[in-house]
Amino acid sequence: MTKTEDIYEIFLSQIDDELFAMLSPNTMRKQLHNYLVGATAKFKKCKKDLTILDYKNKKITIDTDFLDFDKDEVKESFINVFGEETGIEYKKGIDWVMEGENRIIFEIPPQEPVSVVFYNDGYFEDTLSNEEVFILVKGMIIYWLQPKVNREENLKNMVTDGDYKKLSGANMLDKMIKLYKTTLREFELAVINYTYNDFKGFN
Repeated sequence: MTKTEDIYEIFLSQIDDELFAMLSPNTMRKQLHNYLVGATAKFKKCKKDLTILDYKNKKITIDTDFLDFDKDEVKESFINVFGEETGIEYKKGIDWVMEGENRIIFEIPPQEPVSVVFYNDGYFEDTLSNEEVFILVKGMIIYWLQPKVNREENLKNMVTDGDYKKLSGANMLDKMIKLYKTTLREFELAVINYTYNDFKGFN
């Protein structure tokens, strides 16, 4: 078995993105899942089953000081609680506690609507090799870069060259496209090398 969170950890160590780091934990989890889904679809030649199992992300927003939930519906899930207005995370054992198996109670009633997220990042049933993991990470980086390239292209098309340089910095689009193409090529070469790992020749 390979946990997707282990792949996410490597991916996050490979990118430098202050805006991504500022996302709420739940938004970041969903985005990481989307990147990985894209990477698995792109890695068609993988010799292992890349079906992501047991992924869950169920969000319930409440404006009371308790929540009753169906424990069977969210079993084997982790719980993340945060304020809708402030984005502050409410901590288990400090701000809220479990009463029985299906009720969350807040020690002090929140002064804002609160979202309770039941989640599980999922896993691959097969144990992936380091090579397979890093190919998936490269694929995730491609999907992380794609909207950045699109955004720069759209911005450049909307303003004059002078204004674009002020808003985005000189040659930013060229740098993003170069990085995207380099990463895509690295991914493709890694897949080719992986495909020929067991090749014994034509004898």
